Parts: sequence; structure tokens; C-alpha cells
Amino acid sequence: MKRRDLLIAAAAGTTGIAGIGTSGSSQATTGTQVDDQLPHADEFGTVVDAVEAGANPAGEEPVNFLFEEYADDETLLAFEPGTYEIDYFSLSDIEHLGVVGTGSDPAQFVPAAGQCRGGHPWVAFQGVRDLLLENVTFDFREASAGGPLHLFLEGDSTVRNVAYLGSCSNQIGVIKIEVRDANGTARVENLVTRNVDDNNSLTGIYVTENHAGELTFVDCQVENYSDNGLYASSPGGSDGQDGAVNVIGGTYRNNNVAGVRLGTTGARAEDVTVVVDSKTPGWGTLNARGIRLRNRSDQVIDNCEITFGTDAAESFGGIVFHRANGGARVNETTVTVNRGAVPAVRAFPAATPAESAPVFENCTFTGEAADGVTARIEGRDGTVFRDCTIEGTGDDRRGIDVLDSENCRIVDSRIDVSTVPVTVENGTVTIENTTVATGSGDRYIEQRTLENETLDLNPEAGVGIADQTTDGTSVTVSNYAFGPTGRSLGIWSTSDGDLDTLLGSVTSPNSGTDTSVELDQTVATSRPVVAAIHSETTPTTANVLAQDSASLALQQGSDETVARFDTNGQSGIQIGEVMDAITEYNSGGTIGGEPVEIQDVMAVISEFNS
Repeated sequence: MKRRDLLIAAAAGTTGIAGIGTSGSSQATTGTQVDDQLPHADEFGTVVDAVEAGANPAGEEPVNFLFEEYADDETLLAFEPGTYEIDYFSLSDIEHLGVVGTGSDPAQFVPAAGQCRGGHPWVAFQGVRDLLLENVTFDFREASAGGPLHLFLEGDSTVRNVAYLGSCSNQIGVIKIEVRDANGTARVENLVTRNVDDNNSLTGIYVTENHAGELTFVDCQVENYSDNGLYASSPGGSDGQDGAVNVIGGTYRNNNVAGVRLGTTGARAEDVTVVVDSKTPGWGTLNARGIRLRNRSDQVIDNCEITFGTDAAESFGGIVFHRANGGARVNETTVTVNRGAVPAVRAFPAATPAESAPVFENCTFTGEAADGVTARIEGRDGTVFRDCTIEGTGDDRRGIDVLDSENCRIVDSRIDVSTVPVTVENGTVTIENTTVATGSGDRYIEQRTLENETLDLNPEAGVGIADQTTDGTSVTVSNYAFGPTGRSLGIWSTSDGDLDTLLGSVTSPNSGTDTSVELDQTVATSRPVVAAIHSETTPTTANVLAQDSASLALQQGSDETVARFDTNGQSGIQIGEVMDAITEYNSGGTIGGEPVEIQDVMAVISEFNS
């Protein structure tokens, strides 16, 4: 009689067999432990305590016999904390099976000696209905043997608090999962998997094309994979069953190709965090997209956070629409890009006329990335940005590029980038109730349609200066604007009508009115001056973009000032008194009991010249 037969006998009320007893009229268990002390014991007809049934919790010998002999319908296999060695095995055509760690620490499964099985599974649940897999770790970090975990499920299954760590040399993937029947569901909660070996040919979680039911991933952590973290677009392919996929919460970090890849009709990513802050494993040129949409349409990305650090791997973008994707909606989502030349959004042209368009609502696309564009939309008629903020503080960062796309809209939004806010090539974009930051302040656009043109609200470089009276230490510029290429404002003296000596300059702000420019060289006589906009931060006569001229008149000194410096008793200011004023100013001295200021000197010179 096999141990399985003994359990059945125990369930029928047989007693006196060493180590086996009953707990109720219809439930069996090994050992003497009371059933309700084991998690989920009341949910199964038969409960098997693995250690009591002979499993070695020290990892000294395989426990495959336990699965071979006891895995059956309505059976819970309960593993106390410990390490259990397993050779590869497969279970199939079982209804309501549980494999559960019972302690505060998970039960740990490690591979027996052997070889890497590549894409062939080390552990497979084939056609298992209503599976419960909970509180276990598959640890392949210290072994050359291993292979994927296959979860080909039916009915309503739960995978909770499961970890898969490590991989072997030619292993293709870590976890393959599907729900085969259209009415079935599987909830995968707190699954943790990391490519700790930097394997360059490895997928984290792969949802197969046979997935027809509903899969929900909740608060999972998937890190460092070379060929997608969560790869869930295959069911949406031409040969796929188009099963539902939901990704709720969780963190997907430093995965090449995509952190999360969706492609079935109506698939959702909600409250998901995607981070790319370093290089990822992978061969050749890396492309670490945040969330990638491929196949079908009407996916939803809601309240997600996608971040690219300055040291992130190369990428097509934070949210990327593949040519095979027909359109999706992105809501309440923030994409922060600090790596140069990586867009927050990239939509490739649809391969076939799309039934829906990309729609972005209440989103923020921001970051300090230099160069490139924040959002690039290509071949996507009807794309909409509504209530969005498009920011780019890095140098030479553009806002939205729209190519080969008609009837696109930017509504109730704000655009603040360092260069061109919107560019349209071979298409049309209507901008409504939107604010655009420019070098001369915010500009509000009530409604404007762009057709094959660039929206550039920065005025051309220009400057205006009026005739004025000055004390010789500053000049007031009536108005100026750097425009898209200006970098500084300079004040010049002239000689025979040409720029001669730079008297003073400023490099910020980019525009202004009635701006006072402090002079580095004091003007001692009334004279003409020129205010000029320059294309470099250091003004020269060779980089002038725009200029205007005016006459400066030095302020006349007051009667009190003249009387104070008229010390020789002769009428008016004489040259000797001018030299006295200059000498005392340079030495910090006094005249008439008061310190001599530069304004005093200029007033004395002006009075002398008059």
C-alpha cells in the first residue's frame, strides 16, 4: 500500500497507523498537527504535511516523491520553513492543488544536481485547475542546473508571495504563465523575480499566446531582465487568444526591451512604477522602454510612475506605441526623463489604420534631459493631449513633434521646454486653451491650428533704447528680447558710428522692459551709445543679432554739489577741482566733510564740461 493509500484510509477513519491520523470525517492529514494550524487547511479535502510525509527540510535529498505520490485533486501540500531539493518534475490534470509554505519564512526549493534545461521547465503545472501556490521561493542562484517555472492554469488560481531567484546559463525565461480557459482567472500577488546573474538572454515573466482568461499581477517586483520584465503582449498577437491582463502596483526596474509590455485588448497598467536608472543586461544596443504597447488596442495606463535616471540605458521612450498597436489611453501618469535624448512618449506609425488613437489625459511629462523631444507622435491621426504638462528643462529639449498625423489636439495643457514647443510635419494640430512658456513670459493660446509648421512664440532678437540722462554708472534699456538664439545684451560706446568699447552687459533674463544695465566702465561725458543683442554670452562686434542707438546726457550737478567742490573761490568748477574730486574718490577721502562718491565725481565732471 502506498502512502497516498494510507492517507485515504485515514480519511475514512482508520487509526493506529504510526504518524497518520484524522481530522474530521472527510479530511486527512499526515502527522499529528491540527489542520486549522496550517494555512488554507480548511480549503482542501486532504492536507499533507511535507516533513511528516518524509520530505527532508535540510535540502539533502530530492522531495519529488512528495509531488509524485501526494499531488492530487483537493490536496494541500504544506511545507514548513526549510530548504527542499527538487529535481525537475511536471504535474498535470489536477483540480484544486495547493503548494504552500506554512511559516513566517518561505519554504525554499533548490535544484538537485543536473544540467540547465534551457527553455524546458524545471517545475511545471500543466493544466492544473484552481492552483494555490503561496509562500515559496525557487532559488537557483547557487546551482548550474535549473529551468523555468511553468504555470499553465485553468479555473481560478492564486500565486502569492512567491520568489524566483537566479537562472542557469542558457535558460530562456524564468516564469511562463497562462490561463487557458476563457472564463478562468489567476491572481499573481507579490511575486518577486530578479536576474541576479546578469544573464543576457532572459525574460522575467512571459504570458504565452495561449492565455485566454484573465491574469492579474499585483504588487510584483521584476528586475534586471534582458528581454522584458513582464512580457504580456503575445496573447494579443495574430495567433493569440487575447486574454485579459491587468498589472496593479509593483515595481519593474532596469529591464531591457520593456519593464512592462502589454498587447491584449483592454489590458491595464495601474499604479505601476517603472524605473530605469542604470544599464540593463542584454546584447548589443540596449532599448529599455518603460511601458511598451504592442498588438491590439484600447489598453489603459493609469496613475503610473515611469522614471529614467541620468545613467539609464538607451531607450525609445517611457511609453512606447509599437506599429502593431492600435491606440490606448494614458491617464494621471508621470514620466520623468533625466537621460539625454530619451523621449517620455514615442508613438510609431500604426501599421494598419487604427480604430482608436493615443489619448493622454492629466499626465505630466518632465525631466532634465538634454536634447531630443519630450513626445514624438508619428502616423497617429487623432492623438490628444488633454490637461497635460509637457516640460523639459534641459538644453535643446523640444516639446511635441507630430509627423504624418492629422486632426491631433493639445487641449487645456501647458508646455514649457527650452526650445521649440510644437513642430508639425505633414499633419495638423489644433492647440486650445493652452499656455506655452516663452523667453518673454507665458503665452496663452485660445485656439490655433498648426499645419506643417513650427510653433515658436519666442520673438526674434530685438532691442530698443531711448535718449536719456544718466549719472554715468548705468544705462536703461527700454525693451529687449534674446529670441531663440540670443544669449546676452551689451552696451557699447561708438567711434565713427561703429561699435567701439563694451561698457557693460547682462546674460539674463531672456527679455525685459526698462532694464537697468550697470556699466563696467563709467561714462564721463555725454555721448552716443548702442544697445545690442548678441548670440554668445560674451558680447563681441562679430556676434551682434540686433542693435539700437541712443544719446546719453550726463546729469548736471546740483548747486549744493557744485558749491561743495568749488574750493578755489573762482566762479564754476575748474580742472584742478575735478582732479581733486577724482583723487579723493580713489583714496576714499572727503571733501567738505563728506566722502566723495562716484556720482559726485560725475557731477563735477559734467559741470566742468558745461
